[in-house]
Amino acid sequence: MAFARQTQPVRDQSGNTFQLAIKGWTTSKLSATKDQGLQSLLGFLEKKSSRNILSHRLAGRTVLLITINEHDKDRFYHLNNFTWAGATLTVEDSRPPRNQHAHAQNQHQSFEGRISQPSRNGFPRDPRRTNTNNLLTSEIENIIISVIRKRYHAGDRHLILNAMVADPELLSSGLSDQDASKVYKAIFTICESKIWETETKRTEAVLSVSLRDNAIKTVQDIISLASVFPHIHNLDLANNNLEDLGALKFWKNQFRELEHLILTGNPVASKPDTLQTLIKWYPNLKMYNNEPIASNGTQLQPQPQPEPQPIGAMAAPAPLHPELPPGSTFGVAQPDKPAEVLLREQMGLQFSFETRLKLQWVENCLTANNWDYALAMANFSQLKAQGQIPLDAFLEGV
Repeated sequence: MAFARQTQPVRDQSGNTFQLAIKGWTTSKLSATKDQGLQSLLGFLEKKSSRNILSHRLAGRTVLLITINEHDKDRFYHLNNFTWAGATLTVEDSRPPRNQHAHAQNQHQSFEGRISQPSRNGFPRDPRRTNTNNLLTSEIENIIISVIRKRYHAGDRHLILNAMVADPELLSSGLSDQDASKVYKAIFTICESKIWETETKRTEAVLSVSLRDNAIKTVQDIISLASVFPHIHNLDLANNNLEDLGALKFWKNQFRELEHLILTGNPVASKPDTLQTLIKWYPNLKMYNNEPIASNGTQLQPQPQPEPQPIGAMAAPAPLHPELPPGSTFGVAQPDKPAEVLLREQMGLQFSFETRLKLQWVENCLTANNWDYALAMANFSQLKAQGQIPLDAFLEGV
C-alpha cells in the first residue's frame, strides 16, 4: 500500500479546463519500454501534484499534452524541472508564444516587470491580477509557493522566513538577486492569494512569523506582513539591521495581538527608549527578546542574555517520540542543520503524534503529498477509513 490521493477525476465546477505540455520525458530510463514510460509518467504527475489528469494525448513523439482542471494548473506548474526516471521534466503552457523574439524578451524582463507591471495611469497593477497563463509568471509563483510551503511548520503554526537570501530555490531561480522589498511583497501577496485565501484562514494558520538574518534595514521593506498577517502573536526579527525606532515606525500600532517580539542582534534593541515605545505601540506585548515584561514596563531580567532561539518551532526541544533514542537531535535545531530539514523533522513528529503512525510511514505519507500537511492528513484519514493501513504501521498501544 502506498500513500496517494484516492480521488476520482472531477471537473472544475465552472467547466474550465487547461492544457499543459510536458517535455523532456522521452529521455528517461523508461524510454526503451513499449510506451516510453507514459503510464508511469502520468501516475507520477498525478501523485506529485495531488490532482487528476482529465485526459492526455501525444503531440509528435516527444510532447505530451495533458488536460487538467484550470484551478489545478499551479499544482502542475510546480513540477517544472522535477526529475522523473532520470529525466528532467519541462512543464509549460501548451500554447506557444506568438513569436520567438517576444518570448526571448519576456525571458529577460525584470522581476519587478513580471510581478507588478505598471498600468497606463502609472500605478502598479495588483500582482494577484497578473495573467497566470503567462509561463514566466507561473514559474515565479510556483517557486515562491514551494518556498512558503517548505518553510511553514503546521505543528505550531509558524512561518519561518529566515535567511531568505540563502534559500536554495531562490538562489537557483535568480530571485535572490532582485530587490528584497519586491521579493517580500511577492511572498506575502502569494500567502494571501494562493496559500491562505481569507483572513480567517491566515489567522488560523499562522501564529508566529520569523524573519531573522535577512539584513532588513526598515520594516517598510516587509510592510505587507502587517496587512496579510495582522493577528500574529509572535514576531522574530533578530539579527537584522534595524538601527532605531524610525526603522520600525511603519508598523506603529499594527499587530494589536502581538505578545512576543524579538529584536536581538539589531542596533535598535540597545536603545534606551525602545521597550517603552514598543509597549505603547503593542498593548498586548508580554515578552521582549525572550524575556517577560513586568507590569511596570520593564524586563524582569534585564541583564544580557545568551543569543535567543527563534520563536516557535526552534525555541523548545522536540517532544519525546517512542521511536527516537534518548538524546536524539531529530526535530531539534542544530547549528549545521538546514532549516528545511528541521521543518520536515518537526512536521513529521507532529504528524506522528496526531496519527500515531510510525515515522517511516509518516515520511511516506508526507512525501506522497508533497509535504502538504493538510493533504497528507486527508489522505491518511481516507486510507484509514478504508482499512488500507496495516496495523504494524502504527506505534504500539494504538
